[in-house]
Amino acid sequence: MNTDNNNTQPTSFNDIPKEHWNNESVQKWCKVIGIPVSDIKHIRDNNIKGRWLVLKKDNLEEALTKIKVSADSAFEIYLKFNPSTDFSKKRPYEQTAETQKKIKEYIGNNIQTDGIQLFPKDPFTSNTPNSRYIFENNILCIIERDITKRLAEFIEATKKQQRTVYIHGPQGFGKSHSIYHIVSRLRSENNIVFYMPDCGTWDSARNPYFYFSEIIYYSFYLVNDDTFVNDYWRSKPFDQPNFEKFLEELGQHCNRQNYSLYFFFDQHNGIPENKRDVYPFSLIEHYLAHEDIWRTSLICVSASANNLYQFGSKNWPTFRFSAPFTEKEFKLFSNHYNFKFTESFDETLEIIKEHTNLIPLEIQEIFYIWCRHQKSPDLKYIINLYKEKRQFEIGMNNQTFTRDYLTDDRSRADFARNVGLMELGIPSFKMTLINERLMVRRGQIIEAITPLARNILVECWKDEINYKSAKEGFYKMVFTNEIKGLTNDVRGRAAEMFIIEESQQ
Repeated sequence: MNTDNNNTQPTSFNDIPKEHWNNESVQKWCKVIGIPVSDIKHIRDNNIKGRWLVLKKDNLEEALTKIKVSADSAFEIYLKFNPSTDFSKKRPYEQTAETQKKIKEYIGNNIQTDGIQLFPKDPFTSNTPNSRYIFENNILCIIERDITKRLAEFIEATKKQQRTVYIHGPQGFGKSHSIYHIVSRLRSENNIVFYMPDCGTWDSARNPYFYFSEIIYYSFYLVNDDTFVNDYWRSKPFDQPNFEKFLEELGQHCNRQNYSLYFFFDQHNGIPENKRDVYPFSLIEHYLAHEDIWRTSLICVSASANNLYQFGSKNWPTFRFSAPFTEKEFKLFSNHYNFKFTESFDETLEIIKEHTNLIPLEIQEIFYIWCRHQKSPDLKYIINLYKEKRQFEIGMNNQTFTRDYLTDDRSRADFARNVGLMELGIPSFKMTLINERLMVRRGQIIEAITPLARNILVECWKDEINYKSAKEGFYKMVFTNEIKGLTNDVRGRAAEMFIIEESQQ
């Protein structure tokens, strides 16, 4: 029997501590709910009793971390004392869902002005490390892009026939901004859209079940139907059994209401490989993608190309996102941010295009340098600063890639060959390893992300025997027409490079 009155200590520890519990009873309760021994030691050393916990109930998480209890344990104890889920009070983000709705109303349900879209800040972007977004007064300005339109059309066409979409492409081409645009558009049309801006934040969350449920709550709150989520989690701890049951009951609720949900998981590569098949992170590719209860929903996963990441589900319809800014899109960016120099726009465009291939991330890097230097009108000065910074970063990336992936003679030879193919613009008929941070495949052609990346890769590999022998073979095949279908530009470039190299020997 549980003896729990004002004169005796408990014999069972299923309930939360009462005011009269002594420190020993609190320790036993912590052990029952799974608090680590290291944290229970802090509870013991600080002589934490039931009365202390009850009095600090509303700010318990902060109070416990002050006595060096870990964040995870402090959060778990807090939830035990505050099981009634009022998400708007618990949200640690800058803006509550209510504020987001007001911002949405303020901007007139997504005003379009000369190719620029205005969208309210999603509160979960505040937890995204090294934020990719430039918010102004909690509003994000996004350029209308051709590739965003194509992606939106691909998503809608796929949703009619299937339930999964994989968005993949090199880092820095604007996938996240296009997804943000599409998510915001869908929400403006009163769709229920679950949007996780960075899966890495989910992985690092103190309680991944709470974090996921919070995004669910926000998604339903925006369409004024948050009652089910709030009611379900009232008086329940955020653990795996309750979470699994929650998803099942939520799916049933959506089917009763004829809801068709969109799930967007951006930066999926932020979840470590050894966790992607571990619950709850595995639910993306398994539960949501296959359970019949979610058959009318669409699951979109986005990830940047890098050599450490491989998406597990090979049969998902895939959208390849590798288009830079068009000249029109760059002009919209320049006009919106008054990104101007002493040169004319056409001259500025050509110089920046020559160095960046109009890749959004590279343009943003130049923009940040320009802002840090009082918006200097001297474009050559800004470009030189950009080149200094990126040369170092690209060089370090090449060193790291070489150390981690080119670990034997065969892999070094294959990569040296790919650098030669990239330099000459000759098709590659072998799917051998490339550095996906600096190179991209477009069909059978290997390209450097930027001219600067190409030059640095060539400089780093030009003295390698494998590179030299590969290029000799390429020249021979070009001049003897062994490779069919080469353009005159490729043949002319090969002839020009051959003459220059021969003259330097």
